[in-house]
Amino acid sequence: MNFMRQVSQMLDAEHRASLDLLGRVEQVFARAPRAGAPRDAEFGALAAAFGRLIEQDIARHFDFEERELFTRLSEAGEGNIAALLKEEHDTIREVAGEVLPLARAAAAGTLADSQVDALR
Repeated sequence: MNFMRQVSQMLDAEHRASLDLLGRVEQVFARAPRAGAPRDAEFGALAAAFGRLIEQDIARHFDFEERELFTRLSEAGEGNIAALLKEEHDTIREVAGEVLPLARAAAAGTLADSQVDALR
């Protein structure tokens, strides 16, 4: 197996794992009580996993793609798609920065009722 194929498979596996986690997060967060009721253990566990995704995986994954792939796309004459993907990364980073403190609070069990909707 060549290096580029391994890289493609690794990135695909990371994308799929992130999408799977986000799907589970969406389901659990959507059914979490809005106010006044305790949230279940699954809510906190998924919030912790979501926080780890934001803290660890996004920066590493995005930095790699931008450094190694987007530059190659631009050099191959596909600068428009590279710019679009970079813009998408920037948007995700911005949202992740807003959501990370909420995910941390949910994982710690300290998320205020007034913050549940913002986390959703």
